[in-house]
Amino acid sequence: MDTMDYISPMDRDYFAEIDALNSSITPQAVYDSKPGEPLIRISDLGQTISEGPRLGNLLTQEVAAIRRGVRSIELQTVPEGAGAPPNMGGAESYGKEMREDMRRLAEINNVKITSVHAPPQIGNLTGLTQGGFNDAEREREITEIKKAIDLAADVNAGAVVVHTGEFPRPISEAEWNKRGKWKGAFAQYEEEPKKAASYLVDTQTGQIVSGVAKNIKVYEPVYKMTKDGKYVDINGNPTDDLEKAVPILITEKDVGKEIDVHNGHKMKITPDMVGRFLVAPRDWNYFEKQAEMWNKAHPNQKKTPEEMFIKARYESQINESKGWADYYKREYTDLLDRRRKIKEQIEMLEDLKRRGKNKEMVDAFLHTMVGGDSAGILPPEKVNKIEFLKKELKHIDESIKQIHESSTAAEVRAAQLKEDLNHIAPMAKYAKERSAESYAELGIYAYKQTVEKKKKKPVYIVPEHIFPNMGYGSHPEELIELVQNARKKMVDMLTDKNSPYYQPGMDKREAEELAKRHIKATLDTQHMGMWYRYFKPKPGETEEHRKQRFKEWYLDMIKKMDKAEIIGNIHMVDGFGYGHTHLPVGQGMLPVKDAILYLKKHGYKGPINSEGYGEGPERMITVPWREFGANIYGISTPSARSWASVQNSYFSQLQSPYFVFGSYAPSNDWTLWSQVPFE
Repeated sequence: MDTMDYISPMDRDYFAEIDALNSSITPQAVYDSKPGEPLIRISDLGQTISEGPRLGNLLTQEVAAIRRGVRSIELQTVPEGAGAPPNMGGAESYGKEMREDMRRLAEINNVKITSVHAPPQIGNLTGLTQGGFNDAEREREITEIKKAIDLAADVNAGAVVVHTGEFPRPISEAEWNKRGKWKGAFAQYEEEPKKAASYLVDTQTGQIVSGVAKNIKVYEPVYKMTKDGKYVDINGNPTDDLEKAVPILITEKDVGKEIDVHNGHKMKITPDMVGRFLVAPRDWNYFEKQAEMWNKAHPNQKKTPEEMFIKARYESQINESKGWADYYKREYTDLLDRRRKIKEQIEMLEDLKRRGKNKEMVDAFLHTMVGGDSAGILPPEKVNKIEFLKKELKHIDESIKQIHESSTAAEVRAAQLKEDLNHIAPMAKYAKERSAESYAELGIYAYKQTVEKKKKKPVYIVPEHIFPNMGYGSHPEELIELVQNARKKMVDMLTDKNSPYYQPGMDKREAEELAKRHIKATLDTQHMGMWYRYFKPKPGETEEHRKQRFKEWYLDMIKKMDKAEIIGNIHMVDGFGYGHTHLPVGQGMLPVKDAILYLKKHGYKGPINSEGYGEGPERMITVPWREFGANIYGISTPSARSWASVQNSYFSQLQSPYFVFGSYAPSNDWTLWSQVPFE
């Protein structure tokens, strides 16, 4: 970088520059020298810029960021149509020429467009809505992100960010909260461990069919059991078939006894229970043990406590329907027998009438006195036996028809409940599969855009963990699992001959490399800090000690994410841990600086963009420069100075500043006599 044409004796560094040249150090060598370079340089720290009604389009925001001295930029789009006229916002609001302008503007100014942020209103890729999981909604979300991928490829960006809060789950019940060093460290609210609710989904329709709360009890019949835990059938033989199991009928001999209703849990028999079948309340602990027993016996068909809960509820309804069906069958059999007998009587009487020689005697026999009531209020009535029996036969036929309908309906309901039960799955299992498929599809799309547009650096999808209460994916360990599942799914899609994404000739190893390259994650340092709100204090613990423990957890998670090799983009923000804030690094209480330094020390080379716009666009970038002690370099001297020693350095100095600031600055109408712009 030759700057000699811009140096004159009026410049403060004129003679220092001459001294540098006399010492055989070229201006370019001076500019490139980086003695004592820290892990973080000014060029390493960029910022996110957004479009919107009050902000303008991304191109104008890019110009403003470059003028602030930013060296890397993330573009954040809004949903289609959410911007301000004439640019209505969204990735597709920027045509070929404007995309080229954004790319060239960055290139000319030696600035990197590192990433594109899909609209933050997209919160999951499962298609989850209030009514359940919707394929049309999922397709809309994927399409919106594909727009961002296209924009990223055109402006020479790499990462494409999307918020991830895939489905609701109780924090206290999450797998990562049940094991390891930080077991039980988090809860969304104090009573959550007792009242936490999980959800089940109909995998055929995507509809949420039930919520299972831990404090709700389900009542079940208590069946006769053998000592080794098998059911007993009506003949006293052991069976695994619940439909053949015999429930316990309470007799007078049982009054005062305590009957084992489950694994040592006793129920005392009272007189009012005599003559009834024994039913017992089942709590969450019961279903956890049931799941544990089932999984030991069926290691390849494991079930969760939620599934055991819904199984008990459905089986109760199935048994009720089957009971009604059996009852109607017995009624049906009795009616058929009675119908047969009546028909026989009718045939006999009609035959008698045909063959009768003494008509008067036959008529007297065929007619009888019926009617009246027990009080004798209604007078008796003479009726014809044949007509009377025919009416009875008609009533029986109507009853049989009703029983047909009722019995069939009960059978159908039992069969339908059985079928529904086979398609009910925990929301977690169902949604994780949909998330993995969505992110894998987007990873493949990013890969194809990289190849087709001949990009030197890959375009890749980077899900960003959103707020803790927004659901799965917001915890660092969930984010790791989400990325790893998506990578596995992408490998399957690329190598499975039956997949529409199959790549002929691609082996598993190559597919794994592509998946790792095109599916990563965004670490948001403030979103992770929001877990402090749900970090349970220990009894008698001071707030300061709680903060220190949380910072330890925070850095542990940074190390886990780094070890898992998933981080491909960083949003650098500070906060105080309770709400969603956007403070520059060092202005909150989170160990953001330690986290960034750890990642850089261990080889992280991806984008780091500040989103600390809460104190204004200038402090968004200058405060991180100061916090990290990032060096700046002058042409006149090979020694580096940190931004901290320059920022606000016109205060308490004997020499005049290099620039005019604040109220001393002239208006835009003021110019030098030479018309040279005043800077």
